[in-house]
Amino acid sequence: MTGELKSAGYNRWLVILGTALVQLGVGTFYAWSIFNTPILKMFGELALDKQGHVAAV
Repeated sequence: MTGELKSAGYNRWLVILGTALVQLGVGTFYAWSIFNTPILKMFGELALDKQGHVAAV
């Protein structure tokens, strides 16, 4: 059908932007969970101290 009507208030670019933001957040959380253990092993108490400050923000 060439004569399709656009529905008001729906923008597919906003869906793509929202999906990209969600993926960025999920990827950040996943990366932190993977690298958290080696960082704690490498820096010990210093990493635990910094971790509290990051969580407070």
